[in-house]
Amino acid sequence: MCLNMKVSGDKMGRLRLGVMVLMGLISCWAMAMQPADKLIEKLNHINTIKAHFNQVVHDDQGRIIQESQGTMKLTRPKLFYWQIDEPSNQLIVADGSVTWTYDKDLEQVVKR
Repeated sequence: MCLNMKVSGDKMGRLRLGVMVLMGLISCWAMAMQPADKLIEKLNHINTIKAHFNQVVHDDQGRIIQESQGTMKLTRPKLFYWQIDEPSNQLIVADGSVTWTYDKDLEQVVKR
């Protein structure tokens, strides 16, 4: 946006400048929101997502303190599946009202 305006010391000039600045800010905000709106529109048509992941946790010095791998799945409206294969075998399953966490190494299931 190009702003080419002579501002005098009167109140009208300051008001015009304020309105122009406000319009510019609103315009920038609207342009910044467009990519997010496009992403939301695309995601609204997706019912199932499946992905394999590698998760790396770093300490304050940037050193790797933990790495894990697994699979996640989401199915609309409420199904969730999260499985960690390495290093600890853990499975989390949710159906929208109950979440089950199974830890294979501990041979334990927690229901919430």
